[in-house]
Amino acid sequence: MEKIKYDELLKEIKIDYDYYTQVINEIMKTYTESLDTIMEQLQLELNQQEQLPDQSLEKYLLELNSALYFLSSKVEMVGIKDDISKLIQKEAFNNSYLDNREKDSDRKNKLTIAELTAIAEEDSKSHSIINSIYNRVYKQIKNKIDAAYDMLDSLRKLISKRMQKVRLNYNNQNIMNYIQGDL
Repeated sequence: MEKIKYDELLKEIKIDYDYYTQVINEIMKTYTESLDTIMEQLQLELNQQEQLPDQSLEKYLLELNSALYFLSSKVEMVGIKDDISKLIQKEAFNNSYLDNREKDSDRKNKLTIAELTAIAEEDSKSHSIINSIYNRVYKQIKNKIDAAYDMLDSLRKLISKRMQKVRLNYNNQNIMNYIQGDL
C-alpha cells in the first residue's frame, strides 16, 4: 500500500473513531455521571491520603450502594435501546435486500446473493453504527457496575478489618485490665 493512501486511511479512521467515541462518551455520561463522580472523588482521596478515615469509607460505601441501585435500572434501559437498534438494523438490511431483489427481477438482470448482501449492508450501515454504539455503551456500563461492585467489596472488607482490629484491641485491653486487677 502506498504511504499516502495508508496515511489517508489512518486519518479517516481517526476522524471516524473520534466522532464515534465522542458520541459514546456523551451517552455514557448521561447514565454513569453520578457513579463516575463518586469513583473520581474516591480515587482523589486515596491519592491524597495514605489511609482513608472510617467516616470516608462509610460515606463511599453508602454513596456507591445508592449509585449502583439507580444505575442498575438504567443499564436495562440501555439494553432495550441496544435490542431495538439491532432490530431496526436487521429490518433495514432485510428491506434493502428484498427491495433490490425485487428491482432486479423487474430488470431481468439477476444480482448474486453476495451483491445483494453488499448492497443491503451498505444501505443499513448507519443503523449498524447506531446498534454498535448502544452495544458498546451497554457493555461499558456493565463493566463500570462490575468495577464499582468490586470497589464496594473492597470497602466492606476494609471496614470489617478495621472493626476486627478495634474488637481485638478492646478485648486485649479488657484482658490486661483484668490481669492487672488480679495482681
